[in-house]
Amino acid sequence: MNEMVVVAAAAVALVIGFFIGRRGSGGKASVDKLQQELAQARFELEQQRQGLNDHFTQSKQHLAALAAQLEKTQAFWQESARELSDEPAAAEPEEQIVIAEADNVTSLPPNDYVQGSHGIINPEPKAANQ
Repeated sequence: MNEMVVVAAAAVALVIGFFIGRRGSGGKASVDKLQQELAQARFELEQQRQGLNDHFTQSKQHLAALAAQLEKTQAFWQESARELSDEPAAAEPEEQIVIAEADNVTSLPPNDYVQGSHGIINPEPKAANQ
């Protein structure tokens, strides 16, 4: 008889624990709420990504327009400099640099102004206290 009371009490405790656990966890309602929050967070993330992509696209367009304006300005300055200068039309600055570099080429090695061994590469051994 004592065994029957223990088994019955265990069964009742199990049933009561099941219902309390079911009520405490929220079950389907909390899962639905969490899924809704996840969907909302994903939607906001996608909006931020799209906004970032739009920003970079717009920045690229602005930089391209700026580059075109700078090229026009540089062409205007070069043309104005040619018109206002007293010298005859010269080659472009890039061409002048290449020509100047070609004129300075020599086939002689550089001069060494040190006479004799200077001891930098192969130091001369010092005699021990003579």
